[in-house]
Order: sequence, then C-alpha cells, then structure tokens
Amino acid sequence: MLLTGGIYESYGQGWIAEIPDEKENILKMNEWNNMKIRVSGDNVKTWLNGEIMTDELIGKGKGLIMLQIHSGGGIKVRWNNIRLTELPE
Repeated sequence: MLLTGGIYESYGQGWIAEIPDEKENILKMNEWNNMKIRVSGDNVKTWLNGEIMTDELIGKGKGLIMLQIHSGGGIKVRWNNIRLTELPE
C-alpha cells in the first residue's frame, strides 16, 4: 500500500485520506520524487510527481509542518529544495 501523499492524523483519527492502489505506480522507487502539498482553509491537496493524490476537506486547524518516515523496509528518505509559500487569504 502506497502511503506517499496520503493524509494521516496521528492523535487518534488515523488515516484521513489513503492513496488508492491504482496510484501506487506514481512513486518512483530509488529516484527523486516531487511532492506538492497545498492547504487552503480546510482543503488539503497533495500531488506526487504531478499527479493528484488527495483532495480532501479535513477541517481548519493550526499546527506544525512535519516530514515523517515510518521505520521498516529499509527505506531511505532524503529531502531537498523544500519551499514554503504563504497563500493570500
């Protein structure tokens, strides 16, 4: 199951938006991937390599931006060119 681009709430709710199996081939293993996340009000959209992964209304909230990797499977993750842009209200 592909989790890249899904939306997870770690304080009780769990998966808000999981990625369907038919999108598993979008992730390029052992290559750089491009991830875009846009949060506007209560709408969260994620893209992986230019393909929309999620488009969910999850409710407004305040919090931190975090990058996460789960252990297991010998996964190696690197990040580069991280950019944050504040959207006009």
